[in-house]
Amino acid sequence: MQSPTNTTSMTSNRRLFVDSSVLIESEKGRKTDLFRAIIELSGVEVFISTVVVSEFLFHYLTIGENVSPRTVKERGDIRRVLGRTENHKLVQEFTLIDIDPKDLSTVADLMADFNLLPNDALIVATCLSRNIGALASFDPDFHEVCQTNGLALLDSAEELQNWLNQTI
Repeated sequence: MQSPTNTTSMTSNRRLFVDSSVLIESEKGRKTDLFRAIIELSGVEVFISTVVVSEFLFHYLTIGENVSPRTVKERGDIRRVLGRTENHKLVQEFTLIDIDPKDLSTVADLMADFNLLPNDALIVATCLSRNIGALASFDPDFHEVCQTNGLALLDSAEELQNWLNQTI
């Protein structure tokens, strides 16, 4: 089965989905411009999903620790790591949405058609089913699937601004 294809009306909206890579890279102190630009947006609906929250928190446990999340857990250090800063709460700034169960078959199609891992396919399926026009991500695995489905892929503050200018 072919994956869904967005129409022009789907790409002309001001709805943005933020991938965990944007949150993680910002937390690491790298590639912070896109995250800062997203936080400062007005007139744009900005979304994340539980997949993104899970991925971000999983990686958050390792930032500055130089060990795996499993090691942090085994040491009993999760409370300490989460207590370092309040940055893990930044996910509360976004609207939380998830995939509609009726769209789960789309996930397998996206995985097969675009060689995506499950979480990436869940993110794309969520964007497509929720009429979201753009995906902010540093993950190159999204390039082909976004281009094929008319979903703008934004990996810089400049691209975000260009997308905003096109969706006025």
